[in-house]
Amino acid sequence: MKSRKRKSEAATSEGGRAKEKPQPVSTVVLASHCAVKDAVALKTSLSAVAAEALPVILDIGNVQRVDTATVQLLCVFAKDRRARGLKIEWRGASAVFEEAVKLLGVGLLLGFPDAGATV
Repeated sequence: MKSRKRKSEAATSEGGRAKEKPQPVSTVVLASHCAVKDAVALKTSLSAVAAEALPVILDIGNVQRVDTATVQLLCVFAKDRRARGLKIEWRGASAVFEEAVKLLGVGLLLGFPDAGATV
């Protein structure tokens, strides 16, 4: 799991000057294999961005394998962010991750796209 910050593109006005200052965006990239043995590293990455005011992006595009412990950790993170009035955005697509979310019925808790499709 990597945590990185990148700057969003600033809106520009005539003359190429930025109208507003670029703000950092925090992204946590999930590893291809998300298992309980990797939970400490994921927790560290999530903890580093838990209080970020801007939405935190969770990139699941690399996920090829995920276990229940990882999904539970993400649920706690999502619940904490929601309690603080902060948002999560999902990036990438992973059929394995989406199936785990559906199977566990935690789509709404995670704020996952197409959460209405979960049971």
